[in-house]
Amino acid sequence: MASRNIYKLLYLLLIPILFSCDNSTEPQQIEDTLPSQNYTLVWSDEFNQESTQLDATKWNIEEGYGQDGWGNDEWQLYTNSQDNVKVENGNLVITTRFDSENYSAPGKRDGSITSGRVNTKNKYSFKYGMIQAKIKPPRTMGMWPAFWMLGANYDTIGWPQCGEIDVMEMSSFYHNENTTMCTVHWEEDGERVYYSQTKEFEYSLAEDYHIFEVEWDADKIVGRIDGVTYFTKIIDPETMSEFMNDFFIILNNAVGGNLGGAPDSTTEWPQEMLIDWVRVYQIEDTSGDVETLGIFTETSPVDANIVVGADAEIYVWENTLSPGSIDPYEGDAGMTWLTTGIGWFGCGIKMNEALNLSNFQAGYLNFMIKIPAEVTFQIGMNDINGNENYLEFPANQTAYGLVRDGEWGKASIPLQELAVGVDLSNSDYVFIIREENGVQCHFAIDDIYYSGGGLNSSSIMLDSATYTEDSTNAVITVMDEGLIDSSVNVTVDNSQQSFEISLDLDNSGTGSKTIEFVSSDANSEQVVFVPGQYLTVTYTDSNGLLKSASAMMEENQEPSNNIAIYSETYTDATLSYSQIINSADWSGNIGEPDVESTEVTPYDGTYSLSVDFQDLGVGWGGIAFDFSNNNQDVSEFLTFSFAVNSTQMNNLVHLGMKFEDNAGNQTELDISNYSPLLQGDWSIYKIPINNFVGVDFSDLKYLGIWSPKDASNNLLFGKLFFDNIYLSMDEIEIPDGEEGGIYTETHNGSVIAYSQVINSADWSGNVVEVNLENTEITALEGNHCLSIDFQDSGNGWGGIAFNFGTPGQDITSYTRLNFAINKTELSALVHLGIKLEDNSGGQLEVDIANYTPSMQGDWYIYEVPLSDFTGVDLTDFRYLGIWNPNDISNNLLFGKLYLDDIYLSN
Repeated sequence: MASRNIYKLLYLLLIPILFSCDNSTEPQQIEDTLPSQNYTLVWSDEFNQESTQLDATKWNIEEGYGQDGWGNDEWQLYTNSQDNVKVENGNLVITTRFDSENYSAPGKRDGSITSGRVNTKNKYSFKYGMIQAKIKPPRTMGMWPAFWMLGANYDTIGWPQCGEIDVMEMSSFYHNENTTMCTVHWEEDGERVYYSQTKEFEYSLAEDYHIFEVEWDADKIVGRIDGVTYFTKIIDPETMSEFMNDFFIILNNAVGGNLGGAPDSTTEWPQEMLIDWVRVYQIEDTSGDVETLGIFTETSPVDANIVVGADAEIYVWENTLSPGSIDPYEGDAGMTWLTTGIGWFGCGIKMNEALNLSNFQAGYLNFMIKIPAEVTFQIGMNDINGNENYLEFPANQTAYGLVRDGEWGKASIPLQELAVGVDLSNSDYVFIIREENGVQCHFAIDDIYYSGGGLNSSSIMLDSATYTEDSTNAVITVMDEGLIDSSVNVTVDNSQQSFEISLDLDNSGTGSKTIEFVSSDANSEQVVFVPGQYLTVTYTDSNGLLKSASAMMEENQEPSNNIAIYSETYTDATLSYSQIINSADWSGNIGEPDVESTEVTPYDGTYSLSVDFQDLGVGWGGIAFDFSNNNQDVSEFLTFSFAVNSTQMNNLVHLGMKFEDNAGNQTELDISNYSPLLQGDWSIYKIPINNFVGVDFSDLKYLGIWSPKDASNNLLFGKLFFDNIYLSMDEIEIPDGEEGGIYTETHNGSVIAYSQVINSADWSGNVVEVNLENTEITALEGNHCLSIDFQDSGNGWGGIAFNFGTPGQDITSYTRLNFAINKTELSALVHLGIKLEDNSGGQLEVDIANYTPSMQGDWYIYEVPLSDFTGVDLTDFRYLGIWNPNDISNNLLFGKLYLDDIYLSN
């Protein structure tokens, strides 16, 4: 019988910090429970290069203030200047400076303090092992040096969900320069959880170099300084799965914030954080030696075997199956099931720890099954991050060698088909069977194993996904563990020529070669640049598999006037969001998004964004694109464009579109105030950016899409589709005869957006009650009108002002102000002040008594030339005021006045 020893992935990794680590206390000395491991150095930077520039193949230099001071209220500005980040005398030198020439005192995020922060994101990450750095920390009040790691999925799921490991932090605020701290952060039930320990010495750690270290495996994280263990945290796989993924490395020196504390009179400038080297060690991976792996088998000859009940468990999903009575195919144990009539079924074998199956990528999943021929079923697998794939076995058809005759039969599935999109190095469910049509049946499965393992790791890469006509060359890199100290033949193809080059691999199985781009007449190791075609490189690896990489060759592009948010048309520049947030995260109705919907014909490309508005009884709902991790400056753009398809919500009238900056300034506009262009079932909207009054587009955080409603403002539920969402530098031109709506439901070809309506009581006037959706009388146009209830508070005047913000709106394209008044409840009205004001205080008030209105029912319709508002800067329009209703004797009147259809025209 085959060995029943667990087959484990022998990977190793390490982790550091992210946001505030809070105060920690000195622990008892902790016994080092990790056994001595036979580690191999897998990555390092010794900082011994001649150049003072940081190695850009290994490190990124971060810049800016970050959101809210990098989440920690930090003071410093990170720069890429060698004044802050450089390599010198065998050290990475991170220098923190105060600009005493231009600033009288250090300040928070005012440019007075600069420092450095570097990371290996998207260049190097790892899981499990030992990470060390030899560091001489800075000293003095206000400094916050850190050597730490974040989960490599930080950009997609955010913090703390990605996990954080702080190898070293020093807090001049909570502790002193004698104390180091090790901390881990993770997420439980939507909240950040952390565990932290410190080690204090009798001397300053800033006097000399020290080796800060974390050792990490699937069971625990251990922190040390100079070989002394002072931190141990056991990993609970159910609540701390963050620490079963890859992490990247970060080094920085912050100032102020949650741990640094404010610099004071004792702070010395500048301060240097010196890093002699950074090294990552891992245990040698022997998983590639296994060619056959038993999952649920007793007699098949395999190199290693998973033990169900120890290494893995069998799970039935949602009670869809109960035990059956079919005898095993082999041995004494088998899986046999009866369906329970729920309408589908599913079960699988789930690992207790993630399993590395990457050496089976060219192998097969084999199993025996006895199931009625008329049952269509699927076989699948997934990884610990939830990526999954399924392949179908149709009823009464032979698939993957399985003959459908209702008896025991064997299937062999190539993992190159089964594992599409699945991370084989982090396999979770290693075998899944499911049926989705509700067929009742009795079936059994047995003798499950993987074959064809033992592959060498291999890859071929190009140094870019796209080359332009300005590109001078392309770099080809091959990595192949099975071809150490040898050469490989690489085929280069540009659709018009195909040739081979020889590429030498070193003692690690890695090698690169540069090929030049030419316009014509290529020689050896030159390739003709063919715009619009792909450059493709291929070679046959040591496993006998064909490996390839491709990159597009494109014409030089003019700088884009557009930047995509969600678009397949404007792909050359993209405003990247970190996530789409469901309104349920803010206790709203669910707005379930699907970014690759194919339910309707898209406006552009192959798919659209669907948002399924579902009723949780909360009263609102939607989604928000979250740009907060990307420091987005889109202040140069002028127009916001998007397309909406409401075929599944055909009574849609109102929908909120909101922009918000990182300071919390926000403005929401209703699409009902804009006239769309129509193309098929799509309504295309274009809104001037300056209509979102008060939003700082140099620091954009959110785009929200909220609360679909019908004409009566009842919430709607169901699906809306969006497409081609982008920002443009194109200004919306206002042709002759076009209107700019202020308060109108018909004259809204363009909108002069206000941020709020201000009550005169805010300026110590009489109180007025404002209702923007009054239905007490018949509106002049649309469904509602504006009512102003003038009340006597004894202050002698009253009214409202539409506030168009700072900076104001440019309305010089228009010539007239139009509005309608209904005075049926204020019949003595003769005088009413209409005032325009700019941001510099220039203002003029006119009296409606000086203008002759036209009549429509009970409505008086006025047109006032903008030229009458002399002295007002119409390029910086801030307020439209409606003041002081008076009778013929100039006595103040009190009661309700109605207005409607307020707009500007040419």
